[in-house]
Amino acid sequence: MTLALAESVLVTTRVGPIAGVGSVTGPNITGGTIPFTVTGTDSAGSVSLTLTASSLASPVFAGQILSDTAIQGYLDGAGFAHVPLRFTHHPVADSLTIAPRNDSLVAGRTRQFTATLFDFLGRHITGQTVNWSTSDTTLATISPTGLLTARASGIVTVRAQYDTVAAQTSLKVLRPVATVLVNPIAFVLPSTVPLSATLLDSSGVAITGRRLTWTSLNTAVARITFDSVQAVALGSADVRATVVLDGTSGVARVTVRTTQLTALVAGEDFTCGIDRDSTAACWGDGLFGQLGAGVRTVVAAPLFVAGGRHFRQLAAGRTHTCGLTADSTAYCWGGNGSGQLGVGDFNPDTVPVAVTGGLHFASITIGYDHTCGIESGGTAYCWGTNLYGELGTGSNSPQTSATPLPVAGGLSFTMLSAGSQHTCGIASDSTAYCWGSNYFGNLGDSTTTDRNAPAPVAGGLKFVTIASGNYHTCAITAAGAAYCWGPALDGRLGDSSSASQQNAPDSVRAGGVTFTAISGGYNHTCARATSGDIYCWGGNQNGQVGPNAGTQAFVPVPVGLSGTAVITGGWHSCAITAAGAYCWGYNQTGQLGSGTGFYQTGTPVRVFGQP
Repeated sequence: MTLALAESVLVTTRVGPIAGVGSVTGPNITGGTIPFTVTGTDSAGSVSLTLTASSLASPVFAGQILSDTAIQGYLDGAGFAHVPLRFTHHPVADSLTIAPRNDSLVAGRTRQFTATLFDFLGRHITGQTVNWSTSDTTLATISPTGLLTARASGIVTVRAQYDTVAAQTSLKVLRPVATVLVNPIAFVLPSTVPLSATLLDSSGVAITGRRLTWTSLNTAVARITFDSVQAVALGSADVRATVVLDGTSGVARVTVRTTQLTALVAGEDFTCGIDRDSTAACWGDGLFGQLGAGVRTVVAAPLFVAGGRHFRQLAAGRTHTCGLTADSTAYCWGGNGSGQLGVGDFNPDTVPVAVTGGLHFASITIGYDHTCGIESGGTAYCWGTNLYGELGTGSNSPQTSATPLPVAGGLSFTMLSAGSQHTCGIASDSTAYCWGSNYFGNLGDSTTTDRNAPAPVAGGLKFVTIASGNYHTCAITAAGAAYCWGPALDGRLGDSSSASQQNAPDSVRAGGVTFTAISGGYNHTCARATSGDIYCWGGNQNGQVGPNAGTQAFVPVPVGLSGTAVITGGWHSCAITAAGAYCWGYNQTGQLGSGTGFYQTGTPVRVFGQP
């Protein structure tokens, strides 16, 4: 006969209660089912077990663990004499794990969760059922089999429990993406540009932090590498962005084209130009959105400003750019921490936004963090930072303005030029006025006193054009004579002097060369001679003065180009020539437009994308 014993038994080598399911078999055993418990102690690899049953007098089992599933040995006790015993065990759960862990799921979607049980020795236990629950059923519910349904956005805890063993993990329920707006891009061969898209929920609220996959629908024109697009050939191609978790996608057009630049402006670490068709393109540092293409990136070749607007003038500063369209409307884009975009708030924009107020401007200029323009009637307006009075309103209050404010004094201006912390202009009678910071004598009024309203430049000279650099200012008379004032460090005044500064206009020692245009950079100046030849002077540590100077030039030095225009950025310079646009100087962020971000060069390089 066989006596079957049933109970929970765990086979383990640790000291403590043992439970599980098993059976005892042997010859001459009679009787029925007997409840029992087993306890054991570990002793040099042997397991001593005591079997306690209501009808037995403390039978004792001593044996070895032979495998993960069975113990063999002999049972001693009343009515039993060395009866062969085989005990097959079913381990009790000691730990539990959940998968997947720390997952994300879009509301409305389902995800299967699994739980795995382990015994004390780390062995899998199968065939058991766990209890599932979530911390917030408004965010997610879960079925008895572990199938979770996400219901609303938020973070919910998913819990699995078996007997006294439990485990939990977190799940982030995300808002579904309803719309994917891909930013169209126009750029030149053979550029590579990062792609971007705006994700919106069903209410039109932006969603961030989602991973996208990109596909080009015309790889002969544009190829995708990770999240960037490379121009392969002239033409157009649609690119598709797909949200990985949602599956929602959007498509936009990528255009690969050429550019024929007719005008240039330079910011601190970027450059912009106007194409022959009046569209605008920018290149260099765009991390503040100052390239206007709907992206925050650095590119080393022209990337066209979004929106397809036609501009007749551009201006560039430290982190923002502005332009005037054919109807004299001002648009600005880029950094806006001081309200320098003039759009009524302090939020940055990566695409052009109309300046508030409905004004129509004849010209526009940009300083470090402020912007000024001349309204069609000659009235000057400024906006942005006003810490040093650079807005010219007659007061340093407010210290910032996100909307245009009229310049005090009632003057009528024909030209304005904004420096880093000051502004200068030429009135209708050709008198030069400046306002703002004057610490280095950059206002040219023979003092170093800051001005919050226009003050005439000393000397009584009449000027036809004026240019504000970082802290210095230069201007040209009707006769073509150039004058500069402010700090003379690095030779930026071109007066052959290494004096600390000039607080009033000082003549540029040009050796009889006369000029028609002038531009001031951070520590250098460039000008176009009446002959068309381009000259530069000042600091040349990054090659911004050109190939014919050492580390600095105290008088104008020819660059070796002849052109129709010259401009200066922070530490680089550019010119428009009959052969196209060329740039030289600092290039760590690609501001020279040469297609690569090599460090610097004093030799002018041709901007990419020109036929």
